Amino acid sequence: NPFLSREPSVYEDFLGLIPVYFFFIISGFVITLTLERVPSAVDFAFARFSRLYPAYWASIFLTSAILLALPMPQLERTPFEIAVNLTMIQSVFNIPHVDGVYWSLYVELCFYLFVFFLRFFDVWRYLPRILIVWAITAVGYGFFDQKLNPVPTVIVDIFVLAYAHFFIAGMVFYRVGKQGGFHPLDWVLLALCTVSAMLRYPMEISLSIVGAFVVFGLVVTGHARILATQPLLYLGSISYSLYLIHQNIGYSIINHLDQPFWIETVIATVVAIVLSSGITYLIERPGQRVLRRIWGYRR
Repeated sequence: NPFLSREPSVYEDFLGLIPVYFFFIISGFVITLTLERVPSAVDFAFARFSRLYPAYWASIFLTSAILLALPMPQLERTPFEIAVNLTMIQSVFNIPHVDGVYWSLYVELCFYLFVFFLRFFDVWRYLPRILIVWAITAVGYGFFDQKLNPVPTVIVDIFVLAYAHFFIAGMVFYRVGKQGGFHPLDWVLLALCTVSAMLRYPMEISLSIVGAFVVFGLVVTGHARILATQPLLYLGSISYSLYLIHQNIGYSIINHLDQPFWIETVIATVVAIVLSSGITYLIERPGQRVLRRIWGYRR
């Protein structure tokens, strides 16, 4: 946080990450749904590309342009760094992100690659067994000191071990919604995910994650219809673009306004919602339609 004059506490350091963790749970749910609908692993890869990249590229150019107009030196990137960011795998090359939130997109890509190979090699049908092994492995990984981790980075990335508990939980919740309730295996998997989270995060954060599991469980079993309000549904429809552009643009706006902090935050939030609405409806969705028409993808 560029506005803190001190180092954040452990709890403060995690506050902005909790919604990202919830996104990972959602991703586990949505990707399972997608994989059950697409004809092949290659179609799945294209579906993800057409969903992610148009809005992502637009967000990179928009963020870069606004940071030129409202500069913050610590957030500015060189043309080379911006170009590498277009790949979405800049983390591999230790290139700084155009926006700080982009770190999570690499995690998502690793998850997509993992499930792509499950589908490509026709082992997706053994998903319940795979989830058990994966969850147990994630628990085992949680016992390692994160700063002195002996597991090679490539292994951690391939199996998404640092965040597997979120993706597994999302996949479990998809199963629960599809089968109309919880089976014993689902409880076992969620228990393993909870243990994995508790091994990796402070207690307050672990309890927040358990709370996220509870909310998701209520949603997929039809007990949280109160959340299906029009404002929340609209924010959900623009959530990807909103996530992509809210952070550094928000920082820049707050930094250049001379108002009480809460007013600056409200203005930055409204601007982020307006910009992300434009990206969603003028770029993301039309771009997705064009790419899928070219590919011949029907879903």
